[in-house]
Amino acid sequence: MIGIPVIVFFVLMTGASASAVRAGVMQTLLLLAPLIRREYDAPTSLGAAALALMLENPWTLMDIGFQLSFASVAGILLFARRLYQPLMEKKWFRKLYYGPAAVHKLAMSMASAFCCSIASMVFSLPLAAYHFRTVSLIAPLCNMLTLWVVSILFTAGMGVALLALVWKGLALGPAWLLGWLVRYVLGTARLLSKLPCAALYPENSYILAWCVFFYIALLLHIFLPQRPRLRVSVSCFAVTLCLSLLMAYAQLHLPYFTFTALDVGQGQCLLYQRGTWTAVIDCGGGDPWSAGENAARYLQSFGEYRIEALVVTHYDADHAGGVAQLLERQRVESLFLPDSGDETGLKNEILSKAKERGCAVYLVREDLSVRFPGGELQIFAPLSDKSSNDSGISVLASAGEYDMLITGDMTEKTEQLLLEREDIPQTELLVAGHHGAAGSTGYALLSRLRPQTVLISVGEDNFYGHPSPQTLARIEAAGAAVYRTDQCGTITIRGPIYGKTNGTDPG
Repeated sequence: MIGIPVIVFFVLMTGASASAVRAGVMQTLLLLAPLIRREYDAPTSLGAAALALMLENPWTLMDIGFQLSFASVAGILLFARRLYQPLMEKKWFRKLYYGPAAVHKLAMSMASAFCCSIASMVFSLPLAAYHFRTVSLIAPLCNMLTLWVVSILFTAGMGVALLALVWKGLALGPAWLLGWLVRYVLGTARLLSKLPCAALYPENSYILAWCVFFYIALLLHIFLPQRPRLRVSVSCFAVTLCLSLLMAYAQLHLPYFTFTALDVGQGQCLLYQRGTWTAVIDCGGGDPWSAGENAARYLQSFGEYRIEALVVTHYDADHAGGVAQLLERQRVESLFLPDSGDETGLKNEILSKAKERGCAVYLVREDLSVRFPGGELQIFAPLSDKSSNDSGISVLASAGEYDMLITGDMTEKTEQLLLEREDIPQTELLVAGHHGAAGSTGYALLSRLRPQTVLISVGEDNFYGHPSPQTLARIEAAGAAVYRTDQCGTITIRGPIYGKTNGTDPG
């Protein structure tokens, strides 16, 4: 009866999350079963845990933690044994199983972790793909290498914590040893996460198709009475994954440019891709960190782990808040920043991360030009220092004769200065300034550029009321089509490279 109070204490100590309560109820029933002379049944205890949580709050069913916890355990209970049994029949595994005691225990722990990881994915994989837009391929291997260590850490860690309550000095030695095990777990996870294709992101249709194929094939492998050999199944998964990645990567080599406005909420993150050459203009949003993470995931879904040019128009969080995370996740060759003041503190954060990642930094004081095969990126220096919006830089991206202008949060007055100073041609695409605010994208700019399309990166039902009805009226009067991320989600424009062909690789 000592175990049950300890379980209750642990559940409360960890915040009584859905997964903790589920584990607590199942362990309590496991301890109670022999006391009341009943046989313990894991599926029944899982159902009892779900019932207990939903009686307290029926809306718990909608919690992603609840869904993932119960889906994973259900998969383990139903399928882990079916995966483990064929493994036991392998000659090489039987040699480990009947080997020395230490080898036997390690082999059992690693095999159990691997089979349980695969089994847990049966129900949790679609949930993870839907809620987090991520499918981890490295999770089974990572769990196999680290879960046995986590078990040691959990048990020994509680002992060290109790020892520290009695005599802190005596606990320092064991705690130091456990620290190395923690470093092993974190280091393994960090190393494996850097492998190519450690995770897949369903933004790419080919990757999404493979994820559906993998899920169906996994179910068939588990349920079919005559299962194919394990090496055949693994080889099939690997070959189809490689084909999907090759088809996704082949898209980048078509004679087209791609301009994408990611749906980052109330913010802006624009991607330009021509072949394997990639530029990102701004990276911020309603959740700045997510903007950087989503940009990295989008690029990696096409096999792109490098950005040739990253341009930040100004230092507001909705334009620059995700830059540090993007630098962390992607290799960035060149970073272009406005040489202006910063009231948000983001400038120093970005510069520090760029130095850490070995990225070349250019503080834009005068106009710059970055050429690439089939086009050019013109970066215009700040024109005013009256506000953070007007002290930013603007970008003219040209793909052949298709021109795209991005002005950041520039106001109408500064737009007029830009038109007077720069020889900007008629543009096919204009990204509306300041998310469609009334004080940007003025008549003068629209009359001069005569864009065919105006793209507005804006959050749904945002606090600022963007885009402004006045701005929408001006765009309509100019005869341009309007596309908004709050209505369309992520917007992608593709077109052939034609006309100018004198671009060269950026130096």
